[in-house]
Amino acid sequence: MQRNLIEKFKESDDVSQYFILQKKDILTAKNGSKYINFTFSDKSGIIDGKIWDVKDNTFADIEIGEIVFVHGKVVKFKSNLQLNVELIEKRKLENSDLIDSLIPSTPKNIEEMIGKISVFIDSINDHDIRKLVSKIIFDEEILPLFKSAPAASRNHHAYRGGLLEHTLSVISLSDTLASSYSKANRDLLISGATLHDIGKIYEYDLFTFQKTDKGRLLGHIPIGIEMIDDKIRRNKFTSDKLFIHLKHIVVSHHGELQWGSPVQPATLEAILIHFADNIDSKAQIFSEFKIDDNSGWIYSKSLGRDVMLNESNLTDKSKNVKTIFGS
Repeated sequence: MQRNLIEKFKESDDVSQYFILQKKDILTAKNGSKYINFTFSDKSGIIDGKIWDVKDNTFADIEIGEIVFVHGKVVKFKSNLQLNVELIEKRKLENSDLIDSLIPSTPKNIEEMIGKISVFIDSINDHDIRKLVSKIIFDEEILPLFKSAPAASRNHHAYRGGLLEHTLSVISLSDTLASSYSKANRDLLISGATLHDIGKIYEYDLFTFQKTDKGRLLGHIPIGIEMIDDKIRRNKFTSDKLFIHLKHIVVSHHGELQWGSPVQPATLEAILIHFADNIDSKAQIFSEFKIDDNSGWIYSKSLGRDVMLNESNLTDKSKNVKTIFGS
């Protein structure tokens, strides 16, 4: 049976294909019987699925984050599509093309982005800072994870390679800011931008993009500081003061205590990185909205406000106003 992406599913479709299992909950129906609610995903989106009349240990061997083969039918429930699951089993996949169809990924070239980041790192003047950043990014364990990790589980850059894409954008913005503010230390801006989110390689699962146990318990900021300190201990560096400033950028880049930063930005470089990070994440939210010719104002839960997606609506309404008043 030909595979369709979740976003293409229609009511009454028969489905026999692979998904990533995102959630699995055993629930109780109104009649007292047990059922399992699954959430499946591929690169285009997610869909819930249900199996009715089950026991507590049903499918105990299938764990969140695994690739599963599912057979079922698409039905509509309360205006939403879901799967009535008839068969679910875990299967190991070796086919990289099929795996790629399950995981949302950046449309940009991974190796090109790594190459650009490498050029930025090489442009750092301070020898120790340059060596530290290089040893972290190009570590044989870290680099593959850095290429694959998402920048978030939702809201922005929530796809494979999203962290890499976001990091490169923040570095580029920071480089521009360095040329605009002469008092800012460019070495700290480039290094801080490169490492500000590095802890996310261990914060998120690379299949489900959900937080790992380590991510839930620590968060990416403490993890990032741990990674930096580990490399400092393993190498002989002399830039102690610059390292403290670099770590301050990492711990403060969320900007406010209530947003997850242990401290607020207290240096020019830290403030600039905070805003560069914020600019890219907020702009990316707009780029990930699905825009059509009828898109106008829409409520963004992540931004907490109504936003306009298609400026032509404003232009068209302005023309109508001019017509009404004879201008």
